[in-house]
Amino acid sequence: MNEVEVEVARMRREQNGSRRARVITVMILLGIALVTAGCGGGVSQPVNPIDPGDQGGAEAPRSAPSNFQVTAVTLTGAARAWLQANPGGAAAVPAGAVPAYVRPAQSQGPQMYAGLRWQWDPQAGGPVDSFVVQRNGTWIAEIPYSLGGHEASSPLLTFAWSDGSGSLAAGSKVTYRVAAKRGTARGPFSGAITVEPLPFLTDPALTGPADGAEVTRLPVLTWSEVPEAHGYVVEVFPEGSSSSSPVWSGFTTGTRLDLDRAAGAAVVQPGSYRWYVLALSTLPLYEPGRSQYDSVSLAISPVRRFRFVE
Repeated sequence: MNEVEVEVARMRREQNGSRRARVITVMILLGIALVTAGCGGGVSQPVNPIDPGDQGGAEAPRSAPSNFQVTAVTLTGAARAWLQANPGGAAAVPAGAVPAYVRPAQSQGPQMYAGLRWQWDPQAGGPVDSFVVQRNGTWIAEIPYSLGGHEASSPLLTFAWSDGSGSLAAGSKVTYRVAAKRGTARGPFSGAITVEPLPFLTDPALTGPADGAEVTRLPVLTWSEVPEAHGYVVEVFPEGSSSSSPVWSGFTTGTRLDLDRAAGAAVVQPGSYRWYVLALSTLPLYEPGRSQYDSVSLAISPVRRFRFVE
């Protein structure tokens, strides 16, 4: 399953039940994996010189966490970017964990969040008290060690923290670094990661058939064009089913799809169905089955329903 399919599957799960779909715009700058952060010894070993403006003492773990996930959030969803730094010798380790989204309250208006994630090996890295976070060279937060948690059967501790200071803006470049800390001693910062959030895609607006329409043949599905979208994924689900898998899905670069020709009654039997459209923009350009993309932006329409009778 490629990265687009993973995100689509997650969106499906969010749409099950009676809730109407909301736009979830997701930008993913794909890294390979989370990076093991605790390689290289305990707190008694010397560290790199402390940078001007840094805080902390002269001794700390030699290696620091170095994987980040930058998340931009609006009223209707989230965009995220996986990033991987060079930790100075630590090995890349597959992790497979998908971080949870940060969603603002409806009264907050458009906001941007930077959500950092990293891993720490308590055996290799030695005991630490906390992790310090820099944004654009300024120390902005200290995250307690107690907030770490294990994912699946991994011995590594995973940490997550969101920067919602209000100083982030679409298109602006933001740089983050993270380091481990014990008492007043601080380890070397991870490699700096510079992120420039990409534009959000807007909602596809479904235009036909009307919501709740009764049809005697599978309908022609239509929707509005989304600027900057490279194409659209259409998904059809049986109404009332708890399954997260559609009875039919397909990709098109246009803004209409003849479901009767594309799926056929042998695939979609008479009954009640719900459907929606995912607008997507990817680099490189989307191809079903491709295993990796440099970046992905998705936006999902509200759900509509139709009843197919013979």
